[in-house]
Amino acid sequence: MKDIRHVSLSLALGALIVSSSFGWADEPPVRSAPQKVSLLSFLFGNGDDGATTAPSSETTFKQVKAVAVSCPSGQIVAIASGPEDSVIVIAGPARGVGQTSKGKKSGAEIQLYSGEGKLLRKWSVEFAATAAATAPNGEIVIAGDGKIAKLDAQGKELASIDAPHVAKLLKNPDAIKKQAEERKKSMIQLYEQQVTQFKKQAEAQAKRNKENEGKENAQSRSRTQFDEMIKIYEQQVKQLNERPLESFVSEITGQVKTVNAVAAAKDYIFLTCGESKGYGYTVWRMGLDFSNPKSVLTGLSGCCGQMDVQCCEDCLLVAENSRKRVGVYSFEGKQLRTFGKDGRDGVGEGFGGCCNPMNTFPAENGSILTAESEGNIKRFDKNGKFIELLAQAKLSGGCKNVAVAASKDGKRVYLMDLPGSKLLIFEKKSASTIAAD
Repeated sequence: MKDIRHVSLSLALGALIVSSSFGWADEPPVRSAPQKVSLLSFLFGNGDDGATTAPSSETTFKQVKAVAVSCPSGQIVAIASGPEDSVIVIAGPARGVGQTSKGKKSGAEIQLYSGEGKLLRKWSVEFAATAAATAPNGEIVIAGDGKIAKLDAQGKELASIDAPHVAKLLKNPDAIKKQAEERKKSMIQLYEQQVTQFKKQAEAQAKRNKENEGKENAQSRSRTQFDEMIKIYEQQVKQLNERPLESFVSEITGQVKTVNAVAAAKDYIFLTCGESKGYGYTVWRMGLDFSNPKSVLTGLSGCCGQMDVQCCEDCLLVAENSRKRVGVYSFEGKQLRTFGKDGRDGVGEGFGGCCNPMNTFPAENGSILTAESEGNIKRFDKNGKFIELLAQAKLSGGCKNVAVAASKDGKRVYLMDLPGSKLLIFEKKSASTIAAD
């Protein structure tokens, strides 16, 4: 049975790899977030999404409103704390998508809400914005699809440029082509190595089957599973060899142009995006006028295409979801400390699910909010000590962007419901309500 479980797990991994091998570049717009399927669900069909939800616990906030968000080009894609204690919502194409079915550029819509969830105003931008922030001076910063722009609170554009790292990359098409060639070659080699490995395992299994011929055991059935894996990987090698180099170039370009997060401090703007080599993330720092761009943090890893970076007055908060922790870094990219740990039950300082926390937010009095794919919102102090479980929202789907924000006085908390395309609003419970709960 040990070999059968091993092959079954390999089959699941192979199928998941095959299904996602060509989805690293632009993905089609969706109305709801893709459902995450765990290996257990894949193998045994139990419907588990691979995530764990913290057991129902006492929360200090209650949900008071859910604002449905939509626009002609898509659904909710980001939220952020806005000027004058408002909430910025971006609606538009899914992250990484800047093309409509007709091949025309699809922009986004910026919607500004009051803390109570009333729409104050909205305006359109020409590019597919996927991240937003508010600078201390009240200016709104939005970014996405390789661009970054500044707007005033009324939506008037103050400045807009191609993101510095994208402009630098596009100036050297030969370098992109070389990276595309290397990526194609390495992927083919990876699958070829798997084919060789599975053939060896199949031969060894055939030998064991022959030795056990006539005996009743499960080993004799696993040869077919090896053969299925070999076919899957050989087909993948064939497809990669036939895949044009231009598609790898587009994949790399799209990966770099995707903006995962933007943050603003007194003197700096920070932009988080994919790296051209590999699948990590880089944080770029620049002046408020977009001058002097500099890479300050590289090699960040995030699960499911999610990497959130926010900033306090003097440091960066990185939701290192694949490591089940929050990293605190200086503006120069030096790690100052980390907090959080892997916790299956997701209680207290532990983060459950396959990869959490997904998002962070610097709240009042130096506290830090974290949000998990399953809808858990927690508060930690500035040193990373767990304080409280603020809320447990009911969200569908697996790993996803669950952007979180809060009012300046800390009495309201906002969460993005990506699958439902809603802005969720929570208010602090009274002491008597908490006691009754």
